[in-house]
Amino acid sequence: MKLHHTGLRASLAMTAIALAAQSTTAAADSTTATMPVAATVIATCVTVATPLVFGNYSAAGADPTDADARVTVTCTPGAAYEVALNAGQNSADASARKLKGAGDSDFLDYSIYSDASRTQVWGDTSGVNTVSGSGLGAEQVLSVYGRMPAQQASPLGAYVDVVTVTVSY
Repeated sequence: MKLHHTGLRASLAMTAIALAAQSTTAAADSTTATMPVAATVIATCVTVATPLVFGNYSAAGADPTDADARVTVTCTPGAAYEVALNAGQNSADASARKLKGAGDSDFLDYSIYSDASRTQVWGDTSGVNTVSGSGLGAEQVLSVYGRMPAQQASPLGAYVDVVTVTVSY
């Protein structure tokens, strides 16, 4: 019996040594690989425009009626952008915009400018009468300057137009 017990003990010892060798061999081998990680930041822009409201207009006034608005542009940092304002719904020419009244021939002339002195008409001809900039990743506020000439003889009532703001980037 003692021999049998010794044989069992030797067999267990050999099994343990074999398992340890296998375990050591598995832990000693390894392999590595690299995993590329990439992203591409694309140019995006968001824009919001406030209304350009001239308020009450008197044809008897000797001075033009001015109003201001804002176009806010938020673009990816470094993204070049260009802001264009079309001629509106009642004109084909940005330098001759018109507010429309109730009658078929009821109009009030007005202009939109990109400068406070109201000398640079803001239109939609790329590189000519648009406003350009570069994104900062934060809001950039562009001032819009409107002017209605004095002494326009137009019937009473409300006059409106809709100008489309387009940001190209």
